[in-house]
Amino acid sequence: MRVGTGGIPRGITVLLLFVGVGCTMAEMQKIQFTRVPGEAPAADSLRLMRDKGGVLLVVSRTTPTPPLGANTVFSAFAPASPGAPWSVLAQVHEVVPAQPAWDVAAGPDGRPEIVYEKPGGAINALILRNAAGETQPVSAAYPLQSFSAPRFARPSGVPPAWLTAIADNRTCVAFPPAGSAAYHSLGECAEGLLVKTGVGFVYLCKTRVPGPVRGNLLSPGRIHIAALDAELRPAGPPVQLFGGIVYEFDADIIQGRLVVLATTPKGVMIAAGPAQGQATRLTSLEHALPVALTSPAIVAGPPGKAYLAALDAARVVTAEIPVP
Repeated sequence: MRVGTGGIPRGITVLLLFVGVGCTMAEMQKIQFTRVPGEAPAADSLRLMRDKGGVLLVVSRTTPTPPLGANTVFSAFAPASPGAPWSVLAQVHEVVPAQPAWDVAAGPDGRPEIVYEKPGGAINALILRNAAGETQPVSAAYPLQSFSAPRFARPSGVPPAWLTAIADNRTCVAFPPAGSAAYHSLGECAEGLLVKTGVGFVYLCKTRVPGPVRGNLLSPGRIHIAALDAELRPAGPPVQLFGGIVYEFDADIIQGRLVVLATTPKGVMIAAGPAQGQATRLTSLEHALPVALTSPAIVAGPPGKAYLAALDAARVVTAEIPVP
């Protein structure tokens, strides 16, 4: 279900090139993706979060359970403890045999919480599952609408202020993460993500464009970015973040800077800029890769560094880079 032409070797170094204005040779930096040590489980999707111990890498794998339904297993790994095994974080069984989209974030107690699609055939609901295994509906106030692509607001490591999802494959909406409540509409979008920056938010939105899909029907698109106030009202016009095509993206606040990671037809794009004030003014970087990565994820890593992760086919690969 994931595309990869060959595989990333144990260690492969590639070059990041600034595509913003004023590029110099000194502004080039290297990035090295490597496979996660140990016996990592095969994965369909991947996310990163921070907990009290640092970075937590979470993957999911969905398998059919004949004669009916499918089982999704969420497994976690702490990169700071390379000798520790992967552990099962949660298991979800659904009658409809579909691979759910999901996200993970720190709950009020600091432990991982998962929001995921509950497939219902034509209509998907959103479910929030805490670390104790207790679940609660997120979208119960809208039983006739379908919700997909749930994302917790960033930054990672703190309880999110909102979670976003796409309603009826068209409109990005924001729910409070606790309990079932009315949503706040953010506008037409194929995938959205909120990042808290001071008193307001940065809103990242992918809009679809014509072109061939990648992997598991990942549509091409473009990323737009807009500043919102604390009530999610526009605080400025949206701008296009990157001139090229993107497929998937993630973002976080790292060392006081907003950093965005996205997959492109050539490889990956990284953009960074101030998290305060003119947060829409980011400088973009793109570099080519020999394989097509999916599920790009980014969080704050060791001091001064960003921790990246993605899937090469079903294999987990990671990297650390200085904060751009």
